[in-house]
Amino acid sequence: MAEDREFTRVPIQIEVHLSSDKGIVKTLKTKDLSLKGVFVEADEQWPESTECDVSLTLQAAEPVVMEFKGKVERSLKTGMGIEFLEMGLESYEHLQQLLRYNSTETDKIDSEIRTHVGLKKKV
Repeated sequence: MAEDREFTRVPIQIEVHLSSDKGIVKTLKTKDLSLKGVFVEADEQWPESTECDVSLTLQAAEPVVMEFKGKVERSLKTGMGIEFLEMGLESYEHLQQLLRYNSTETDKIDSEIRTHVGLKKKV
């Protein structure tokens, strides 16, 4: 259930570029994005646990590229759920801002950011 999710999913369309030993997927079709990952709508699906490099590009006057290490968490007929495993500080900060700007639940996003150190819960 959505209530059980650790991170809020924000519906958004953003350019995604995935690369792994299985190939390359580049698409503008995304279902949603969270601090934990992105769901990419694609005709090609890779097996679950496939590690990949993920680039999200926000098109603007000066494009913003966020880069992550990830893995396929879910592989469905409609696409793949990619879990973010590693990201640099700059990409993490851009991701936070992108989610805040596009979410109708900004307070919830802010709470998730405060209660986590990156992708892990604060102890």
